[in-house]
Amino acid sequence: MRRETLRPLEPRRPDAGYASQGELLADLAAWADLLLYLDYNRHQWLGPNSDLKNMLGLVVSREEFEHNLEKAAQRGLWIQLTPGEQGELDGVRIAIEARIKRTTARLPLLELFERFHLDPFERDCVVLAYLPETDRKYEKLYAYLQDDVTRRRPDTALAAQLLLPPGEELETYLARFSGRGGFLQLFSRERLELFRGALKGVPLDGDCSLEELAAKFRFTPRQICAACDQAAGLAGLEGETAVTRRLLHRCCHRQAVHRLGELASRVPAAYSWDDVVLPGEQKRLMQQACGHIQYQHQVYYGWGFDRKVRYGRGMSILFAGAPGTGKTMCAQVIANQLDMELYKINLSQIVSKYIGETEKNLRAVFQEARHAGCILFFDECDALFGKRSEVKDAHDRNANVEVAYLLQQLEEHDGVCILATNLIGNIDAAFMRRITYVVRFPFPEPPMREAIYRRMVPDGAPLADDIDWSFLAEKFQLSGGHIKNIVLAAAFLAAGAGEPISMGHLLRAAVDELKKNDIVVVREELQEYADLLEH
Repeated sequence: MRRETLRPLEPRRPDAGYASQGELLADLAAWADLLLYLDYNRHQWLGPNSDLKNMLGLVVSREEFEHNLEKAAQRGLWIQLTPGEQGELDGVRIAIEARIKRTTARLPLLELFERFHLDPFERDCVVLAYLPETDRKYEKLYAYLQDDVTRRRPDTALAAQLLLPPGEELETYLARFSGRGGFLQLFSRERLELFRGALKGVPLDGDCSLEELAAKFRFTPRQICAACDQAAGLAGLEGETAVTRRLLHRCCHRQAVHRLGELASRVPAAYSWDDVVLPGEQKRLMQQACGHIQYQHQVYYGWGFDRKVRYGRGMSILFAGAPGTGKTMCAQVIANQLDMELYKINLSQIVSKYIGETEKNLRAVFQEARHAGCILFFDECDALFGKRSEVKDAHDRNANVEVAYLLQQLEEHDGVCILATNLIGNIDAAFMRRITYVVRFPFPEPPMREAIYRRMVPDGAPLADDIDWSFLAEKFQLSGGHIKNIVLAAAFLAAGAGEPISMGHLLRAAVDELKKNDIVVVREELQEYADLLEH
């Protein structure tokens, strides 16, 4: 194939603007054809003498292998071009840009560029991605250049390879597709407009925030329309006058496609703020963490912080405290407050004895959580986030690699992670810098223990008049987890006896709970209530 066989590259009348989008796309397509032709001439997979017997990525021939081995790694198309080819490409783009500057007609493509403040690299990426929608021939061209008949759209590597500016590093431009660059802004704002359009004319409750939905759920237009249509339909069936925040979130979660069930287990968010018995400082920190997610669209895109913070926009919160002090319960409270699904990581499915498998599983977990818009919950996180040690053998080196990789994933993740540990001293110091909030759970004092006892009893449960909650809270120094076990065991004792829950049932359950920890309660300690254990 010769250069002369391509369509003429003539951005005609550079002194006049474009009158239609079709005219603009014709010139951009001609520029793209030249770009693809130049890359084809230097194609490193097949080589110049290939007769396609290797079936384009389905089979690797010996000749193709040797050709690849001889070729240097590609570091962008521009540096491989001759000065004449570079000048030809530059001349075409200068002529197109000159016509764009003189364009007065409202063309959708130019409005898109202007609205989202796209730089030249981002504009060219949009053009390459859009061309297959106008001409199916580009599907085959992209499949050829990417050596895969199933990849009919340009991926990030091909876009960076074709469009890398002279003197720039390829890795820098590849990173722009990972959420560290301007494309995240484009997608978030575009999702917001899609939500607004899909819910236009639908009455919403006052607490519905479409900005929050756009930031949480990285949906396609079809998923957004399906979620909004389902929410509007369910609200009508249930006789509601407006779509509620919780209903809208529930319909969005139904559209999320992920495979987290293979590596994590879903935890139902059964608790609310009314169930939490903690000092005011700890509650304030958790509510502040919820605001970090609810208002991220306003802060990053409304106030412009997206231009200052390109990396590490996620929220991570560490719960540290003794067993039974309410860490898992508070993780459910946060999930309930944010209307997000909570997935508890199964360490047995993540950690592998085979080198590289743990990192592979961690990457899959964070990727799936990003698609699902859910909260990742790492219980007993010190098993994964432990301190790195001095390298004495291969086992130490591999363990340190796992910790370093987890550090990287945690910092790159732009969702929500909750970590819980009983041993905060074992957490690597590098993790503490990357954690947004640290909430320390104190062991409950008697007033807190009494409140936990009372809140553990549902409104419909029958209670006797002889219960002394203050005595139970003072006498038994137990955490909230143990108190939950005592109240539940007492309820079963009362149900078996056909009686309301009484002081005797609670005492018997408390003594049994202490025995599990090898603590013996002598009769004298129970004072006036000692006789109740004999009934």
